[in-house]
Amino acid sequence: NSAIGLELVVKRLQLVAEAVGKPNRIAYMETRLSTSMRHFDEYQAVRAAAARSVGAELLAVTVDSIDDLDSAFENMSRQRADALVIQNSIIFYVNVERVSGLVARYRMPAIAEGRAFADAGLLMTYGLDYLDLARRAASYVDRILRGANPGDLPVEQASKFEMIVNLKTAKALGIAVSPTLLLRADEVIR
Repeated sequence: NSAIGLELVVKRLQLVAEAVGKPNRIAYMETRLSTSMRHFDEYQAVRAAAARSVGAELLAVTVDSIDDLDSAFENMSRQRADALVIQNSIIFYVNVERVSGLVARYRMPAIAEGRAFADAGLLMTYGLDYLDLARRAASYVDRILRGANPGDLPVEQASKFEMIVNLKTAKALGIAVSPTLLLRADEVIR
């Protein structure tokens, strides 16, 4: 659902700003494909407003392919981005180690969706709890296998989210993550 996706982006902007403590510029790294989406201008305006609400300017960083990552990080560094939000995209996810390596090299506090990013060294992750989604999907499969008509089953929206904070990364970046943020985390990597 695109509405929930946009809400998650806004939440990630807020969380990374809270962790960093009043960033001046927050970069948002996305793929060229997303810039061609039907409602892209509206999404960009909402993201920019979310950044302004935490006192930051939004820097849009668009990559055409994974080969553009080095120049994207150089650009963010040159523009003095204080934090980074990484779009939920398969391109970044399957290249999590490369993305994480650049995040570490440029000492960029970053947030993305998915445990793999936290395990690979990003400061934070926030997004859908995919284990919960899998359990819920299994109950649908069970009902269908027992004879339920798929068209009669209600459409459900994801309602469980997961936040992971990597304190090892915070320490390496010199960030003192607030106790209130740590209390809200589902998991803290120490």
